[in-house]
Amino acid sequence: MSAAKPTPEMRLLIVVLQGAESAPLLERLEEMGAHVATTSSSGGFLRRRSVTLLVGVSADAVERTLALIRELCPTPPDAELHTATVFVLRAERFAAF
Repeated sequence: MSAAKPTPEMRLLIVVLQGAESAPLLERLEEMGAHVATTSSSGGFLRRRSVTLLVGVSADAVERTLALIRELCPTPPDAELHTATVFVLRAERFAAF
């Protein structure tokens, strides 16, 4: 029996953003190899209909991912609400079947 391959330390980013902002970001996240799931959401953080992305990346890709979100989803200076809210969580385990 062979030993299991060690997996890199993973992070789960929960990204809540305005729906219009999601398409370009989704494309770029997929290009960088992130694991992404999307769901529609409303209320709470952006106080309107929004999209929530569940993004799985290695721990060393978190800052690069956050920079991409800042680049593609900037909040205009005169806006009352921000464009994106991001939570970064440690993923205890990542498995693909």
